[in-house]
Amino acid sequence: MIGCFPDPYPDELLYSICARYHDRMMYFNSGYMTIQELFGSNSGVTIDLPTRLAYLTTALPPGHRYTVDYLIDRHTLFPFYSPFLTIERVERIRSDMQGNDGSAIHKIAGITPSSIRMPNRLRYCLFCAESDKKKYGEFYWHRLHQLPGIEVCPIHEVFLEESNIPMRNRLNTQVLVSAERGVSETSPRLLNLSISDHQVLLKIAQDAIWLLEQRRLVPGFSVLRNCYLRLLTDVGLASENKVYVSKLLNTFKNYYSFDLLKQLQCEVDEQKPSVWLARLHKDFGLSKTNHPLRHLLLIQFLGRTAEEFFEDCTSKNSSNSVVNSMAKAFGEGPWPCLNPTCQFFQKFQINECQINFIYAKEHERKPYGSFNCVCGFTYGRKGPDTSPKDQFRLDTIKSYGDTWDKTLKELWEDSSLSMREIARRLNSYHTTIKRQACCLGLQFPRKGRGKGARFTQSDFKVTSKARKNQTVDQKELKSCRAEWLRAQGENPNATKRSLRDEHSRTYRWLYQHDKEWLQAHTRPSPNGVGSLRQGQVDWASRDTHLANLVRQSAIRIRGATGKPKRVTVSAISYDLDKRTILDRQLDKLPMTARALKEVVETREEFAIRRIEWATNLFLQNNINPAWSQLLLQASVYELKDVPAVKEAINTALETLATLNSK
Repeated sequence: MIGCFPDPYPDELLYSICARYHDRMMYFNSGYMTIQELFGSNSGVTIDLPTRLAYLTTALPPGHRYTVDYLIDRHTLFPFYSPFLTIERVERIRSDMQGNDGSAIHKIAGITPSSIRMPNRLRYCLFCAESDKKKYGEFYWHRLHQLPGIEVCPIHEVFLEESNIPMRNRLNTQVLVSAERGVSETSPRLLNLSISDHQVLLKIAQDAIWLLEQRRLVPGFSVLRNCYLRLLTDVGLASENKVYVSKLLNTFKNYYSFDLLKQLQCEVDEQKPSVWLARLHKDFGLSKTNHPLRHLLLIQFLGRTAEEFFEDCTSKNSSNSVVNSMAKAFGEGPWPCLNPTCQFFQKFQINECQINFIYAKEHERKPYGSFNCVCGFTYGRKGPDTSPKDQFRLDTIKSYGDTWDKTLKELWEDSSLSMREIARRLNSYHTTIKRQACCLGLQFPRKGRGKGARFTQSDFKVTSKARKNQTVDQKELKSCRAEWLRAQGENPNATKRSLRDEHSRTYRWLYQHDKEWLQAHTRPSPNGVGSLRQGQVDWASRDTHLANLVRQSAIRIRGATGKPKRVTVSAISYDLDKRTILDRQLDKLPMTARALKEVVETREEFAIRRIEWATNLFLQNNINPAWSQLLLQASVYELKDVPAVKEAINTALETLATLNSK
């Protein structure tokens, strides 16, 4: 248990509280000891949605009033995301933030799947900082200022300033830097409310403030979808059964400028196969999440503030005729089980129907019901029902269940039964019986009467699930490999696409059964083949741009406060959030490769820089260290005999020796 802990300030980020505690304890290290004390782990602190909060509350001094929910609701970014999630997801995230495993938090919250990234660095408002200094005697990091898409302070109507403290610091999550060490003086940049983009940014920030103040606001996906449909209908962009997607996209793009949407990472590009705006209301039916920033843009487009929108959602008038008709698309229930091996076959045993929505055509929305019996049999059908007979109809079988599988195994082993008879008893097709037998790993060929008993696995087309249980035909494997290598050898200038089209059967077979070998033995397309198509990467332009970014990143890493970090390819890729391209596609970026070679530090260069840092640290604290203390603080003991490092050590000791004379 720790002896003291700072009281949180209004809207203060939990990371900021921990950083202030770190400063009070006057630890020299980057934050390792502080994080160990507060969270019982050295894995670091996640700035937006931290974990191990239960440990933190038990480690706080006696008599404190802070609970896990208090910290989550008032000092993390979670209230910004929770109104756009389901109650199940919200409870799962709260549980994970309380516990030790937070590996799935960002995925469940919809942050990882989204293309909207967190700010690169911690941000602040100059006027808020001045006010905090006068009122509390110190600066602190505000939650609001760290939200993605929040570019302005709605209280003082100025643009936020960016510090040099990384927010997405994957390389070193143990860094704790308080606002006292991160805020610097600069000239404020005032909003010009005669500019429409500035008005939009201000309204988004005002909505974000309101969201952060809410407690347990979770209306759910269906309520949000219904509210969107009603509001879109009110402005003529939807009708009872469909949303006019093309009209919505055009009107939306006319409402917001292209530059603003690009700045907010919410571009609407109709050339892409999936446009977020077109899918926003659909994804609710598919239980998919979207980033809150996109919701706030659509809400503002519909002429509502966040507060007004959620009031509409929770009011009794939110449920329109469209929703009511969809809810009754499959009758009142209960519904029958359609598993012929179940004791409740064709009996009205299923009490719950999960309704989603599918799009039969571009704008035609149809309800789709899923029905799950206690026997494990789950089926689905497209609605709405038009007659009582439709209740005994199914379109797809999602799961057969243990009862059905057990019966199939028993019938399969009965050699007196033909394949046709087994299919009749299970109310299925004989091809389906074969596929499921393959999935269950039953004996092939089956012992029994008739032609059906002599088939093998290769006699029918199987699903991907069944294919995993098959053994690859080695003769076919060798033949297809040889054919693919021969095709590449005879056509040295052919592109991968042309080879794939010309030898489609060979390519498909290898892709299904020997994908790793295919990828390893497929020659890349020759340079210069084909013209630059729409959407294709301009590698020359990207190379020039990335080379400049690499040099700027190296300067930032060298100039970062706190314990020095070595300038490496990995550190730069994390800083730029370009890990994939720098790891896998550097061969296409010669200028970037040269820039990396220029700025990356050797071990000796980094050691010298650490010695300089340690020297400054001792000078600030008026300490004249021994030789071993200097090497320990700088972590350069292994390189102490390298001539350049040895010279830097001697120079540092001579500089520090002057402290005694003073």
